[in-house]
Amino acid sequence: MATALPPTMATSMASAPVDEDSKIELYKDALYDACRASGTDQRLFSQQELLDLGAIPANDLMILKSVLQRLNDERLLISCQGPNGLAFKWREQSEAEKYVPPFPPLLKRILIFRLDPFQTCYRAYRVYGALDDAPCFLPAELMH
Repeated sequence: MATALPPTMATSMASAPVDEDSKIELYKDALYDACRASGTDQRLFSQQELLDLGAIPANDLMILKSVLQRLNDERLLISCQGPNGLAFKWREQSEAEKYVPPFPPLLKRILIFRLDPFQTCYRAYRVYGALDDAPCFLPAELMH
């Protein structure tokens, strides 16, 4: 059974370039928007629940993997331990920005040892990153 794309995504796909990176970006935005519309930022989604949102065409697991990787890299989706295994929860864009340093890793290494103002900034990102990498365990009543 084919899954229909959301109307805004179908329109975007018609006018978007056809390269894979552009498609993944569209699917990423669609999945993130669907997660936000489906519950609070404390709700945990299983892999099947993410597929059931209808943002991933034909429930393709390879596309889902690429989309999840992109959302995770941008810290918009957090992987957690749910009651039945791996789960995911979304994070507000403003919160995600606290976890992603504003400069590339090599430049970050140079600046942290050369310029004191950046050191404080980078330390804050490291703290948020450590918190994000800690295991996520929520009480069962907060799962849905």
